[in-house]
Amino acid sequence: MRDNRAPNGQPYRRIMDGVAPLIDAMLRAEILLNGAVIHERLRTTAT
Repeated sequence: MRDNRAPNGQPYRRIMDGVAPLIDAMLRAEILLNGAVIHERLRTTAT
């Protein structure tokens, strides 16, 4: 994967960067969670 950078040389911020710690915590708490459950939980916490 290429390291895409903004014109100022800084790396672009990915959409997932903001929620990655939350997803990591969910997976640590319940290791068998699947993507659909994580998606639903993120959707309900964002509203």
